Amino acid sequence: MRLRKITGVPLLFVDFSNDMIYPTSLKKLTPINSVELFEYLTSLKAYDQLIRYEDNPQYDLYPVCSDEVFLGCLVVLRKTSVSSFDEMLIEICSKIIALELVKRVSLIELSDRKNYQIFNELITSNDPVMIADKCKELLLDISKNYICAIFSFVSEHNGVIDETILRRLVFKLKEELGEKCQNIFCNKQEVILLMVAKESKQIKMLKREIEKVVEQTMERENLLLSVGMGSLYSRGENIAQSYREARKALSYQLLKGKPGVMEYGAIGVDQLFINLPYEDIAFFLKSVFYPLRQSAKNRDYYLEDTLITYIHSNCSPVQAAANLHIHVNTLHQRLKNIEKHLDLSLHNPEDLLKIKIACHLKSMYPEIAE
Repeated sequence: MRLRKITGVPLLFVDFSNDMIYPTSLKKLTPINSVELFEYLTSLKAYDQLIRYEDNPQYDLYPVCSDEVFLGCLVVLRKTSVSSFDEMLIEICSKIIALELVKRVSLIELSDRKNYQIFNELITSNDPVMIADKCKELLLDISKNYICAIFSFVSEHNGVIDETILRRLVFKLKEELGEKCQNIFCNKQEVILLMVAKESKQIKMLKREIEKVVEQTMERENLLLSVGMGSLYSRGENIAQSYREARKALSYQLLKGKPGVMEYGAIGVDQLFINLPYEDIAFFLKSVFYPLRQSAKNRDYYLEDTLITYIHSNCSPVQAAANLHIHVNTLHQRLKNIEKHLDLSLHNPEDLLKIKIACHLKSMYPEIAE
């Protein structure tokens, strides 16, 4: 680092975009932790000012900021006295580094927008020639097998995710996946990952590697992170299909309010319901449960709960009665009342299927069912 040579002051630079410490030769000699340092500066909200690191009196900190966003930090090892002139040089250099980092981020964002536009054209095209051209622009071998994953952070009150957080996620994915990471696209609050694999057996390994990054990222950022993974498809023209599956898997994970990784193939029968319009679901649920709720006004308070328990008990009267803590004869009487209010028969396969789907959708979309 030139600044070290000019001032003769032992110092290092911590880059918060990838948690790297430069020069790397000093990393093992100093107990500086990038995560702890970032949290310390954030808690102080100390922008553009010299800070004496209270956790370790051997260090002075010169935050590198842009618009009240911490990009990095110059750390001075105070083993020797630092002259006022050297302090001035360090402060000036912190401003220069900030400008360079902002410039680097701007170039990366420009490249991201361009590549995402190309990727979007790839996944929305049905023209084989155009798909081949877009794959070529993205340096993708059209003959390889590809699998897509989409990452989405969930913040409180749907706040905007800091760009630095996305950059750290991208760096971690590249570091963990190596050559299997074919391309990464950042789009607003999301990161889209395109991976290459030779065979389906590798998918489990890819998922484990992604889960590792997700766990580390959630711990590092104190945010929930949901991921949807598509299936592995051969040839570049099928990248769009893997992307659509990843999008559906992510929607399902967000709907459930769960962090972590969801494979499209693991969704099961819910694949049929993910993209149904809320209005259609609400109308269907109302057709089943509204008559039972109306009957509650006539003192049949337990019919809805009875029906759901019966279905969840695999339609076993004995098990359902035990779960409800009632006699089997009482259960049968309630089921007859349910059939009367809904004008159907639980012994009719089509009627029973309708009720099972309604109960499943009610648990899947509780906010609609209420």
